[in-house]
Amino acid sequence: MAHRRYFLIKVIVVGVLLTLIFLHNRVFGRMIVRYVDQGETAKLQRLRQFTRWIAFSNLGLTVAVMLVSVRLSSRLLIPPRT
Repeated sequence: MAHRRYFLIKVIVVGVLLTLIFLHNRVFGRMIVRYVDQGETAKLQRLRQFTRWIAFSNLGLTVAVMLVSVRLSSRLLIPPRT
């Protein structure tokens, strides 16, 4: 029963991760290109500092997915003692 909970957690975290990656590339990628074209280095620097936090959160979510996957696979391979 616990493996279902881990699987659900994994599905939710992967969904959040994919959404963040998509939005990060879609929204901030366009803004970065626009600021570079306009030569607005101050806005570009602030945007890069903000997107750095999003990149670190993506890294943290990736590590969380890996940990849940390892936990899920170990629960499936080694049945719990009853």
